[in-house]
Parts: sequence; C-alpha cells; structure tokens
Amino acid sequence: MTSTRDTARTDPRVTRTRRLIEDAFLEVLQEKGFEDLSVQDVTERAGINRVTFYSHFVDRYALLRSSVRKAFEAEIEQRGLAERELRVASVRDLFLAVCEYIDGMHQHCKPPHDHLDWIVGDVITDSSAELFVRWSAARGKAAPRSFLESATAAGSSLHALAARRSRMKKRAAPGAFVESTLPIVTAILGLAEADSRRAQPRLARSAANHRSSRSGFDVSRD
Repeated sequence: MTSTRDTARTDPRVTRTRRLIEDAFLEVLQEKGFEDLSVQDVTERAGINRVTFYSHFVDRYALLRSSVRKAFEAEIEQRGLAERELRVASVRDLFLAVCEYIDGMHQHCKPPHDHLDWIVGDVITDSSAELFVRWSAARGKAAPRSFLESATAAGSSLHALAARRSRMKKRAAPGAFVESTLPIVTAILGLAEADSRRAQPRLARSAANHRSSRSGFDVSRD
C-alpha cells in the first residue's frame, strides 16, 4: 500500500515546488551569501508562502544541506566516481573533486562562509564515507565494521585538507595539493600499506632487471 509520504515524493507538483525553492535559494545565496539570507528572501523569490516552504524544509539550514548534498552528488556522478573500487587512484580523483567543488562554492557564494563551510564539511564527510564503503564492497570483500570509522575519518580529512587549502593566500593548484597530501587520506583507509605491498614485487623485478642489464643479462627472460 502506498503511503502518503511516498505519494508526496512522487507528486509532480511537489517536485516542481521543491525545485522552485531550491533554484530560488541558489540565486539568493549567490547574491547575499548564506549569513544574510532568510527564509523570506527565498519565498519571495520563489513566489510561494512560508507555509509552503516549511512543508518542504524545516529551516534554511536543512535547505542548504539538501542543496549542497545534491550538488556534490551530481559532481560525483559527472566525474564517474560512483562506480569505482577502493584504490588510491579513486581516492585521488575524489580528493580533486572536493578541492574543486569547494573552490567553485567559494567563488559563487558571497562571503562570509562560516555556516556554509560547516554544512559543506558535514555533507562531504558523510558522502565520501558512503563512497568509500561502496568502493570497498565493489572489491567483492566485505569491509570490517571498523572500516566505517576509517571511512568517516578519511572523509573528514578530505574536507579538512581541502578547506585548509581554500583559506590559503597562496594556494597550490588543486592537482599539486592533492598529490602532496593524498598519503594522509590513503593511510587512514589502509591503502598506503596495501599499495606498498603490491609495489614491492614490481620494484624487486625492476631492480633485478636494472642489475642484469648492467651485467649483460636480462633476468626477465629466465
């Protein structure tokens, strides 16, 4: 039996109104910034009353959280990050997405960004942790319960590092910053050690080939 809540979610009128609120919110956010934005600003821009607004969102913070999550998840989908495995390359690409997302947010939203950064941090932490867990499951091996804590810590670190970079007067390019700080995040996820073990046989073969080439022999042919 279909519940009233499920019907409301699929009702085209409800969907249109919610989108109208979100679009109006983003417009006002760019013009005034979140600190000076009010529910009345959004309702006036959307052409609705406050009762209608509160039937969709508890307050402006809930609206901000919903908008940020939707935008960040769209970024993840656009970059093809949703269907990956837990690898260093995947974490690197996600880290770059976080840095560039925060750059774009600060560029398009009028300062100050205090509450905005706080909510963005929560969303990035939660979304990244969920992604890490999904990536881990994609490897066909169930992650231990303790991995959820590591995934959350890694997601928090992604945001903290990217936010720190965004506040620097002389910021490194996103790619260079990610490369220099990526080991912090991969170590939390236990990827650094695993990658190191996988790399050891390759390094050993490379060293052996180098020695043999100097002596006139190629051990790779043995």
